[in-house]
Amino acid sequence: MDKLAWAYLRADQAIKAFSLWQKMIQEGPDSTLARKSFVQAKLETARSLRSRKMINPALVQLKDALKLVNDAAVIYQELGDIYSEKQEWVNASFYYEKSIEFNPTDKNVRALFRAAKTRARSFKG
Repeated sequence: MDKLAWAYLRADQAIKAFSLWQKMIQEGPDSTLARKSFVQAKLETARSLRSRKMINPALVQLKDALKLVNDAAVIYQELGDIYSEKQEWVNASFYYEKSIEFNPTDKNVRALFRAAKTRARSFKG
């Protein structure tokens, strides 16, 4: 069923693809694979939107992913990256910190978190 969901996504039938992954995550079979694919597909969709300067729809995709898979460090990092790009440092530091909760050994995200937190403090005045 995972391959079918990817086929739907590649055929511009994202609603069918994400619905199928959601069903697999909630009911099985192979919810682990479905979680991984769902996160990857949401990430790819958000990055594609972001590359076309469609930032708010990208944010919607990522936050939608967190409703079903709320422990995906990569999604939190991507949100942090977007908010950093927008220079919304408080939001960026929040999402980087959440990413660290689920992947505490990622030195890159730790550095991004520190930078965003420093910038957030400097803007508070």
